[in-house]
Amino acid sequence: MKLKIRILLYKLQGLYVTCPLSHPLCGILTIESGLASGVYDTLGVHGLWPETGKYGDSIEVTPLDKSFDKEGVLNGPASREGCSCWAELTGGEPTFAEHEWTKHGYEAGAKDSVNYFNVACDLATNGADGGPVGVMKKAIKAGATWDELQKVMKSDANYGRFVYLFDQEHDQVEYGACATCSGSDGKSAPCSWELCELKPGPVPPAPGPAPDTCEPGEHGPSCKTDSDCTDVPKCVRCAHSGKEALAAVHMYNYWRDSV
Repeated sequence: MKLKIRILLYKLQGLYVTCPLSHPLCGILTIESGLASGVYDTLGVHGLWPETGKYGDSIEVTPLDKSFDKEGVLNGPASREGCSCWAELTGGEPTFAEHEWTKHGYEAGAKDSVNYFNVACDLATNGADGGPVGVMKKAIKAGATWDELQKVMKSDANYGRFVYLFDQEHDQVEYGACATCSGSDGKSAPCSWELCELKPGPVPPAPGPAPDTCEPGEHGPSCKTDSDCTDVPKCVRCAHSGKEALAAVHMYNYWRDSV
C-alpha cells in the first residue's frame, strides 16, 4: 500500500500563545477533520504541541524517558479509535509518530512516548459525546461541510469554549490545552493535561538593541554634546577630541575632556 507523505507544518501566522500564570506549560491540541484533501483526509488527532519559542511563552518540560517506543505507540495509542493518524506512516524514518514525539513530546512533560500519545488521545476522545473527536465525527456523519463544522465545534456546550482557532488550510480544529506538572516548582514530569481556554494574541515585538554604555579606557558611543550622555550608563560627558562625532566616555576617563 502506498504510504501517505504527511507534511508536518504548524504555523500560526502572526499569533502567539500566552500561557496562564497557573499553567506555565500550555499548548495546542490539533484534530484533523478529514475534510481536507491529500494527507489531511483522515479524522483524528494530529498532535499535542507545547507552544514554545516563536509560537508562545510556554515552558518546556523534558520527559522522564526520551526514547521512542515505536511498537508500544503503534500497538497502543495509535490503534485507538480517533487516534489512528499516527499509524499512517509506519515506513521510513522518522515515522509520523516519531516526528510528533521528538518535535513536540520532548517538551510536553510526559512519562514516556506511549504516555504522551495516550494523553493526547485522551484529550481528544474522552468525555461527554466522545470528546471533541466524537462531536466532530457525529457532525460529519450528518453531512456537515467544513464551514458548518466550525459552527458546530465552536458552539458545542462541552468543548466550544476551548477552541483556539480553525486551521483553514488543512481543515483542522485547534484546542487550548494546559498542563499541571510535578515537582516542588510544578515544572517537572510527569504532567497531566486538560483542555483550557487560550486566546491567540499578537507576536511580541523583538527585543531592541542593547543600550549603549561606556567603559574605562574605551571610546564610548557617538555623541556631539554632553546632553547625549544623559541616558548612557557610566557616561559623564562628551569627549572633545576634535572629531565631528565624538565618543562618550566613562567618568574614569574624564581627563580626556581637558583638551
